Amino acid sequence: MDMVSPLTDRHVTLNSGHDMPLVGLGCSKIFLQYGQLADESIVSVILDALGSGYRLFDCSPGWANEPAVGKALTQWCSTAGNTRDQLFVVTKLPPYGNRPEDVEKHLRASLNDLQLDYVDLFLVHMPFGLKRKVGDSSSDIGNMQMDFSTDHIAIWKMMETMVELGLTKSIGLSNFGIRQIRKICAVAKILPAVVEVELHGNLQQKAMIELCSTHNIQLLGFAPFGSPHKASMIMKNS
Repeated sequence: MDMVSPLTDRHVTLNSGHDMPLVGLGCSKIFLQYGQLADESIVSVILDALGSGYRLFDCSPGWANEPAVGKALTQWCSTAGNTRDQLFVVTKLPPYGNRPEDVEKHLRASLNDLQLDYVDLFLVHMPFGLKRKVGDSSSDIGNMQMDFSTDHIAIWKMMETMVELGLTKSIGLSNFGIRQIRKICAVAKILPAVVEVELHGNLQQKAMIELCSTHNIQLLGFAPFGSPHKASMIMKNS
């Protein structure tokens, strides 16, 4: 039987008019901390989270687990009493898609993997762009190098189009700096509803909090306990 705890049942209303749960499950650790798990293990993790009351799921195609997450969400929604509108699903435009002409393609790919008609929040994952090396056809992602032609404003205009197309309810930014956010806000037709950054006791982001408050943007913190699992990864490669 699913549970709804006092924490996971609390919401905040975004500047887009939509409600977002205050607590959610970030799906990066499923990939980054434990390596690529078998799909059935990922499905089990997501279903356990749903059973514990979680309704917000923070996803990204870069974590290579959206198909399994989608399978779990579809399974949960097929149970009597559970509906799509009870969920808040986040996905992101990956760095290798940071070109205006690629925004819709990558969002539709995530929707297909997640088995959804829309997401609740679509974020630009990183402020920098990556591009494929010419002639590399080893995989869809390929071997990456920096794309110095990344145009934040052009990308943001396409993000706004995704709202107009009904493919996402809200849009936002992830890992962007203060000057970059200000530049986008100055020309945006639709303001970012959410800015997601690392936020915890050792990285309090006071200037970012002030900026988001000024523009009525909801700040979403990831790694609220820091990233203790990364210490062993860093030491291993040092």
